[in-house]
Amino acid sequence: DFNVEENGNSYSASLSEGGTGYMLNDGYMLTARHVVQLSPRGITNARPNARVAIATTEITAKKGGEEFNVEIEYISPDRDFAVLRAPASRAPGVYLTIGYSYEMEQGDFVYFFSGRNEPFIKKGSFENGVDDEIFQISADAEQGDSGSMVVAFRAGCPEMVGILIKGHAGHDAEILRIEQIIKEYEGIE
Repeated sequence: DFNVEENGNSYSASLSEGGTGYMLNDGYMLTARHVVQLSPRGITNARPNARVAIATTEITAKKGGEEFNVEIEYISPDRDFAVLRAPASRAPGVYLTIGYSYEMEQGDFVYFFSGRNEPFIKKGSFENGVDDEIFQISADAEQGDSGSMVVAFRAGCPEMVGILIKGHAGHDAEILRIEQIIKEYEGIE
């Protein structure tokens, strides 16, 4: 149902093969932008200026064995995050405190949830701050883990410090700092 148009030619495309998201309060969901955007298939050298024509905006989310539709609430134009809206009844009853990723030190343990096949928790460690927006962790992140919340423990309490935006086995994963997400999302008018 999706097409990528480039120089007057149309190519079939599909949604990302999936990822992980975090249910916020009131039915909002946070995930990586590339999880909800179209990813062209069959194009070996897609040009940066290719236009994407979307036939539908229906996105299916899963919680446990249940599937439900979510709507796109906000997609960041500059950072790899998106906010989706799900029916409020799908929101869990447990919420995490927002942490401060800038206070993390090399070797601090972090955890994230893998959306690949069955959900499970993966462990990594803080490596370094790339810049004001991104930090790296040493972790075995794979396709399907994108959008996962990254959690650190401070004084024994879990805190959300970012979302996983890039990673592949054998390489450091990149994490978008939660402070940057909040700063941008709260600044929307």
